[in-house]
Amino acid sequence: MEDNGLVIDLSAVSNEHQAALDVQIAILSYCRVVEKRVVDQVSQFCYYWFVTRCALVLDSKLSSTFTSAMLFEWMREPFDQQQRRETLKKSIEVMEKALIMGQNA
Repeated sequence: MEDNGLVIDLSAVSNEHQAALDVQIAILSYCRVVEKRVVDQVSQFCYYWFVTRCALVLDSKLSSTFTSAMLFEWMREPFDQQQRRETLKKSIEVMEKALIMGQNA
């Protein structure tokens, strides 16, 4: 590079700059690989402890302690909640029909 008669050799600097960029790219790539491996390990760890050591054990204990009819009764939605949901569905259907009629008019 030449500025007011002064010559500056940037060949060494540009090689260092390129080498620094190469190192940054390599480190970034390595970090992404490590991040994916950590996520995989954590998800496998969580699956093992939650599903294998918790949910399956709980399911086994509930199934052996209570009859399926009792479990079904406990899981069934309460009647008043079911009625509210049905009323809401009907209300939404009426609004949708009114909207369609208003768009077609």
